[in-house]
Amino acid sequence: MAKPRIFTQSRRHFLSNIALLTLGLMAKDWLYPSRAFADSSASANNTSTREIYHIFVPYAKARRGGQQIITLRSGDTQLISIPAGIRENQEKVISGVGLGGEDIVVVFHTLYDRITRIGSEIYEEIEKTKFIEQSSQEKCKSVY
Repeated sequence: MAKPRIFTQSRRHFLSNIALLTLGLMAKDWLYPSRAFADSSASANNTSTREIYHIFVPYAKARRGGQQIITLRSGDTQLISIPAGIRENQEKVISGVGLGGEDIVVVFHTLYDRITRIGSEIYEEIEKTKFIEQSSQEKCKSVY
């Protein structure tokens, strides 16, 4: 009767095999470039890669409109005009100012709401608080 053969492998051989397997998996795109290029060319036409900027607009500026400066990913600054009466999550597309001349999308975030008049409610809450100094209350009101 034949004895079952037990495969013994040293730790060094095991680790070198794992390293070769990992290297092979990592180098598959380099070894087979057609698959890697096909994936990247499909994403070149994808419009979902636009630069998106989220900015907070204070209450008064959201109600009346105005301008705000944002810093782009390229390090340049851009003056954004804010239309009067903007809503939360309202978007504005600005053409040709992103990286490589691409369009950017600016998403406005604000507490302004035409119906609830939250500005007066914020002022009332600031005035009701007893633990805030008078100078801090004025600064809080100036922000909103």
